[in-house]
Amino acid sequence: MESKVGTISFLKMPSVQKQRWDEHAWYVLVMQFDLSKAPDDDLTRDELVRWVVENRGLKEVDIPRPTGLLNEIPLFLHPHEAIPRFGSKLWCGHEGRLSFQWSRPSISASLSCPCG
Repeated sequence: MESKVGTISFLKMPSVQKQRWDEHAWYVLVMQFDLSKAPDDDLTRDELVRWVVENRGLKEVDIPRPTGLLNEIPLFLHPHEAIPRFGSKLWCGHEGRLSFQWSRPSISASLSCPCG
């Protein structure tokens, strides 16, 4: 799969060392779309996906979309209720949405292809 998209200058491939003991366990290959290196400043990820599927022979390319932040689910908001053996009071503070500000640029530039 990397041979089909690895030569596209504005897609950054994951770094995998080529050593005999390294084996990936990925179910998807995640690439980063670098708009600053794209031939057209107006190119969107959606347009890139269509182009890759039509011109590089890939059958499936996905734009990962967050389904929700884990820190907003009840298990993390009220862990003492989900796991009562650890006590009946909240033992940690709630992390707000701003604590994930560094992951937003990464997910905004990601494309993925299933492996296998």
